[in-house]
Amino acid sequence: MKRASRVFALAAGLIAATAFAQVAPPVPPAPDAPRERPRKPIDPLETAAYRSSPVTLPGGLGTALLYEPKGQARTGVVLVSFDHLAFNRIAAELATRGYRVLYVHSPEAPAGHFSSAFLGFPQLSAAIHAARALPQAGKVVLTGWGGGATSTTLYANVAANGVAACQRATLIYRCTAAEAKGLAAPDGLILFDPGPGAASRTSNIDPTYAPDGKRSHMDLDVFSPANGFDVAKGAGTYSPAFRKRYFAAQSARYQTIVSKSAARLRELERATGAGADEPFTFMGADIQGGALSLHYADLSILSRSKRPHLLLKADGTRETTVLRSIRGPAAPVGEDALRRVDARRAAPSPSNSTLRSYLANDAIRVSANFALTADDITGVDWSSSLSTPIGQAEGVRVPSLVMTNTCFQFVVPGELVFDHLGARDKEQVGVEGSEHFLNSCGPQFGDTKARLFDYVANWLAKPGRFN
Repeated sequence: MKRASRVFALAAGLIAATAFAQVAPPVPPAPDAPRERPRKPIDPLETAAYRSSPVTLPGGLGTALLYEPKGQARTGVVLVSFDHLAFNRIAAELATRGYRVLYVHSPEAPAGHFSSAFLGFPQLSAAIHAARALPQAGKVVLTGWGGGATSTTLYANVAANGVAACQRATLIYRCTAAEAKGLAAPDGLILFDPGPGAASRTSNIDPTYAPDGKRSHMDLDVFSPANGFDVAKGAGTYSPAFRKRYFAAQSARYQTIVSKSAARLRELERATGAGADEPFTFMGADIQGGALSLHYADLSILSRSKRPHLLLKADGTRETTVLRSIRGPAAPVGEDALRRVDARRAAPSPSNSTLRSYLANDAIRVSANFALTADDITGVDWSSSLSTPIGQAEGVRVPSLVMTNTCFQFVVPGELVFDHLGARDKEQVGVEGSEHFLNSCGPQFGDTKARLFDYVANWLAKPGRFN
C-alpha cells in the first residue's frame, strides 16, 4: 500500500479539485452567493474499492459526497458537478486509485437570474479552503471535464490573477468585482477532453438565414447533396470552395448578432441602469443535435493535432505521435432525421436566453478568417470571451494536464488549450479509442478508462510535482 500523499485534487464535472475532505472551519460565502435549490442528490454508495458519504460544505454552501478509497488513501479529489449533470465517474475512478474525492453539486441560478459563468465558484472556493484546512492537507488540483473545462479554466485563471483577468478591455462581457473576489487558487489543473467553449456557437450557427430572418441562402445548406452531403450515410465531403463560403457566412452572421446584442444591452443599461436585460432569441442557433458545424459530417475537419503528443494505445504501449480523431459522423442520417433537424432550424433559439446570458456565455469575437481546418480553429479572438478554456488558459501557470479522447471531436480544441496554457509543467495526452464519456468506442480499444485514469493517478503522484 502506498503511503498517503499530501496532494489534493479538486474536480468539476463541469469542475473538479483534489483534497482529503471531511470537516473544516467555516468559510464565509461570497456576497450574494447562490444557494443550492432543492434537487435529488446522488445517493451515497459503497463498492469493493471505495465508499461515499455526505459532507457539509463550509459557509452554508450546500452538501457534497466524500468518496474515500477503502484502505489507506494517497490523495483526494473534489468533484463539482454543475447544473443537472450527475457525472461522478472521475470521482469514482480516482477514488478506486487511492484518491479521496469530494463530489459537489453546484447551485442552479436563482429564479429570474441568468446562469453566470461564475455560478458555483463560491462553492468551489469553499471546497478548496476546506481541503487545505484538513489534517495532512497538501496541494489542491482542479479538474474539469468537457464543457466544464471552460468553467474550470476560468476559475483557475481568475483565482490566480484576480479581477483583472475577467475585466480586461478585450472582453465582450466582463465579470463584476464581487464575482472575482477572494477565490481560493488551485495548485494544479487537469482537463478531461476540453472543448472550444463559445467558439462552437460560431461553427454551429446556420448561415442560410438572411438578416430578415428568412432562410434565403440555401446555396449554403450543409445538408444539401449538391454541397457534398450524403443523406443516407449522414456524412459529408465538402469542397475547399464551399468550406470557405460557409465559414465566411457563419462568421459574418454570428458577428453581426453579437455586435447588435452588445449594442442593445448598452442601450437598455442607459435607459434602465446596470443589470438591465431582456429575452433574446434568433433563428438558426440550434447547437443541440443540429449538427450545423461542418466537422460533424466531414471527418477531415478537426481531424488531427498539429504536433506529436503522447498517445496511450489500445495495446498498452505508448507512442509520441500526432493525435488523430477516429470519431464517426454525427450528422443526421436519413430523411426522417433530416426533417427533425430542419424543424429545429426553423424555430427561434436559444429559447430561454437573454441578452446578458447570450453575451456572457455564447459570444466571442471572430474575424472574416474564421474557419475549422484539419488541425486548427482560425480567426477567433480567444481573449474576447470568458467562456472558452482556450482564452482562459494563458493565465494558468500551475502544473496542467490535458487528457484528450481520440474517439471524439476535441483533439484540436484540446491542443489549442494546451498551446495557450501558461504553465511550464504541462502535457497533452491522447487516449486511443476513448469517447467523450471516457468509455471505449469499440472492443478493439480495450479498457480506455483504466488507461486514462492510471495515467492521471501517476501524473498526480510524480515526485516533485505536488509533493
